[in-house]
Amino acid sequence: MPQLFGNSRLNWLQVSFVTSLFSLTGCSSISWSNLYPMNWFASSVKISATGVGQINKMTPMKEQIIAAALDNRYHFRSGMQTEQGQLISLFQGIKNDQEKIVIYGIEKGKVKRIEIMEEDIKTVWETQIGTPFSQVYQNAVQGSCYPDPNQTNMLTINCVSPQSTQVTYRFTGKWSGPKNLVPSNDILANWKVSSIIWSAQ
Repeated sequence: MPQLFGNSRLNWLQVSFVTSLFSLTGCSSISWSNLYPMNWFASSVKISATGVGQINKMTPMKEQIIAAALDNRYHFRSGMQTEQGQLISLFQGIKNDQEKIVIYGIEKGKVKRIEIMEEDIKTVWETQIGTPFSQVYQNAVQGSCYPDPNQTNMLTINCVSPQSTQVTYRFTGKWSGPKNLVPSNDILANWKVSSIIWSAQ
């Protein structure tokens, strides 16, 4: 009998929870996917002028702290690289065997730059991976666009976000012209965001 009572009480709590949602939101406006606990925090990480999720310019380059600030959604690999003669530490965030985010900074220092390739992470201005150029800018001048100096086989340009100079959008697309030039606006219109870069300064 105590076990039956316990199950009845649990079922009553579950029904009460769903009923409360109906009364608060109305039947027609409920998104049932939001009722699953796994989805409650799925979109909590956002890119803004001050950082990515809970990471900002004061965040130390420590894997555990960075992982927790990104809701522990990635497996991290650490490495080093040289930039302008300076040794830079980095953490690559891996999900489903793909690189989704890279955090750069001085070893034993603070986070300096973050590059996001994760489709599920948006800016607070709703820009995300796959957003067309024409949805963000009217022309290349507006975004202070310039050819990506690190581009390889993919044609890419970098453009400063209209809302903050701390955020840069990297656009990728097709063009038959030289890599050291920015394509015309009609060509750029269909290029899409392939990564988003946040910089501490």
